[in-house]
Amino acid sequence: MSELDSDDARSVLTVDSDDAPSMLTVEVVSDDDGTVATVGDGDVAVVGAEEDDILLDIWVGDRALKSIRRYVKTMLPAERTFGLAVAPLDDCVWLQDGDLLGYEGGPVTLRAVGTAVSTNFHADLQHFPEYFFAIDLARPIDRDALSYTYAVCAPDKPVPAFLECHARMRQRCASFNDVYRATNGIRAGDMAKRIGYQEVMIGDVVLVETKCRRLAGDIEFELSAIYLVAQAPIEL
Repeated sequence: MSELDSDDARSVLTVDSDDAPSMLTVEVVSDDDGTVATVGDGDVAVVGAEEDDILLDIWVGDRALKSIRRYVKTMLPAERTFGLAVAPLDDCVWLQDGDLLGYEGGPVTLRAVGTAVSTNFHADLQHFPEYFFAIDLARPIDRDALSYTYAVCAPDKPVPAFLECHARMRQRCASFNDVYRATNGIRAGDMAKRIGYQEVMIGDVVLVETKCRRLAGDIEFELSAIYLVAQAPIEL
């Protein structure tokens, strides 16, 4: 059972079902770029979701949503940079140098948006530092794209529930420094404000840039950059 006022640009959809006795509030934002559905309680699929739907917590603001909509549709063949769902995977090859997924002679950069669900920095005396970061993809179409990537590149491996990214350092004193604040919009180059990786917390909404690397019978997403788009509210 649902009620939707289609006359407003911003409407509230109330969903009730036998499987979910509590009411779920879903905020639906529509414009020329598509529809954004922000889910209030838990990880719940919205029936009738379109390819451009974005499922995020209801506190995510309009400025962040605008940045996200632009970012996830990236298609820049000359720069070999693509949104995860629009990457020309069938035209890509594995590069001999570094076993990275390549397009037109260079490594492909993939962009995706989601909620941070895991972050960890590890270093010890036997290993170089390693930074691990995972996001729950906000778009169903990106989740499908992740599944397709595994089906093509690592068919014998299960598809992970999240987009898991790694940054493996090449020296003991290294840290992951390509983290930027983008709560007021994404800035390029020197205009981007760099922040410490510790400032990105579980529940924050981020945009990530990754490269896909081939391993023995598997693949790994190599973390290139994180953009902090919206910080989760702190509950006291």
